[in-house]
Amino acid sequence: MVRPSQTAGAAKPRVYHTQAFTDHAGRRAFRVRRSDFDEPIPSNFHAEPTFNFQIYLAISLDLETPKAGKQRGSDAEKTALTDIVVYLGAMVSDAARRPEPMWEVYPEQLDVFECVEHQRREIAHRKAKRWDSSIPPIPLVEKTGFLFIVDSLDFKFGIHPVECREIGLWVTFERRFPAAISWEPRHRLNGDPQAEWFRIDGTREMLKVLPHKVDAEFTRIQLRLDDLHDDLGELYGDNCHVNEPPGPVQEVMDVGWDVDEGKPDDDLIDSTRDTMDDLSRLAAGMVLEDFNIFKPADNALTISNFTKASEPDLRYAIYVPFLQQPERLEHVAKAFTQQMSLRLVGKKTFCFEFYTPPSRSLSAIISMHREKYQTEGYIGALTTFPSQSSEENSSSIRIRAHPIDRRETQYESADTSEIYRTFCVILEKPEFAQPGRVKFLLTDPILGGRDADFEMDTYSEIEVWRCTGLDDVAKRLQMDLARVQYEGPIP
Repeated sequence: MVRPSQTAGAAKPRVYHTQAFTDHAGRRAFRVRRSDFDEPIPSNFHAEPTFNFQIYLAISLDLETPKAGKQRGSDAEKTALTDIVVYLGAMVSDAARRPEPMWEVYPEQLDVFECVEHQRREIAHRKAKRWDSSIPPIPLVEKTGFLFIVDSLDFKFGIHPVECREIGLWVTFERRFPAAISWEPRHRLNGDPQAEWFRIDGTREMLKVLPHKVDAEFTRIQLRLDDLHDDLGELYGDNCHVNEPPGPVQEVMDVGWDVDEGKPDDDLIDSTRDTMDDLSRLAAGMVLEDFNIFKPADNALTISNFTKASEPDLRYAIYVPFLQQPERLEHVAKAFTQQMSLRLVGKKTFCFEFYTPPSRSLSAIISMHREKYQTEGYIGALTTFPSQSSEENSSSIRIRAHPIDRRETQYESADTSEIYRTFCVILEKPEFAQPGRVKFLLTDPILGGRDADFEMDTYSEIEVWRCTGLDDVAKRLQMDLARVQYEGPIP
């Protein structure tokens, strides 16, 4: 009697097939797909639309050298590259009830922010070559950009993936470059405008217009791998349609071909010199008698309007990464301070501490901030919060706080489920008065707020917001919780 594995109709084992390609920067990257076909990675992605996930490595790994052992159930060689895809995607197609997706893996980047910037440019590169059917378009996921960063040192040092505590970072980001972002109120809502929202009492709740847009959010994943596979499968299933036979790629997934996602800033006409001249003229009009100006270092400047005997209402660190000449920091600092002082409510006192970081990298800004500000409660606005106690005589709490949530609500309280230690204000370009050119960066969360025993399997590790304009910057820095209801047309 012939064993089943030797019968003519026996299925071929599924193995992970790999293919090297060159990214927009001329660097080597890889495509991986599990299949029992001899050619599982299409040569024509227009004729065979294939949903692809983007994986970035924040650790150094030798991806191609064969490892001991073989791929499960086959004679195919096992590598760190296939291990990564097994690690993240073993059950994703089953959870999604879709064909096997493709995984594009990019070797080690400089930092997590570089992963996002690299992906934006890779998307733009492929959109510019959309006519080339050998290049797969990168789909939107839930109408935004998505990638996964593997940064587990456990994985680097050979610990079995199932035993890894930290899996990686789930990253969502704005695919548009700053100059192409829409700031219309309908694009800044705190919910889906096509869904109906109701309060507990049954009345319809109006959506709120938020003062920021998320540029990127990095969520730490510490789930069981089965849960991660389910989450990725749900994402895949919701964002990829199965058509038999396959139709045009735009019908299978949203690839953003009909949306202008813009160009990188360095591809646009540079008006920095003219803008810096404007800032210099604005700074020259500052009434110096109203402010205290102190220069503790070549790359630092402090401007305040309070006496040393008191505490300022506001104290913030403001980073100016676009400056190549630190001596021009004074012009930028004076211009920004003048614009903020015009927007402060009442007679607020402030202390703005300006710095030119060692590089444009957000990682460099975070490192600089951590080194300079190690005292909790030093940065922020003096804010009075109502007591969380139910006792009649309980008093309110006054502490120095900063924005921790895009929603301007009472959620910003003295005791929340997640508080960020690090809050930075970043002037991205000399044209910081334009929408989106002032960013807030939040990181170093205190998990569980002030409850040291609280544990979270999934939490936001870094958030980067782009502010609508200087009016909203001033409101948020003052912890002004006023909100705007949206009653406009549904997009």
